[in-house]
Amino acid sequence: MSQVGLYFKREIEQNIFYKDLEKPIRTRRANCIVEGKVLVELKATINLEDIHLAQVLNYLKVHKLEIG
Repeated sequence: MSQVGLYFKREIEQNIFYKDLEKPIRTRRANCIVEGKVLVELKATINLEDIHLAQVLNYLKVHKLEIG
């Protein structure tokens, strides 16, 4: 991506909070965000499952993005 002039960040870590707890219970990492607009989540699988879609939708919400 950098070879074609696209700005991207890799392995963006996000805290996961449970209900009203102030301390995160764990973290999650999005594979890549391109140009601050597109979330890229890579999978090494033949078939995508509903859980993969749920994960991307969750990451989009957390990172306040619309395209994944």
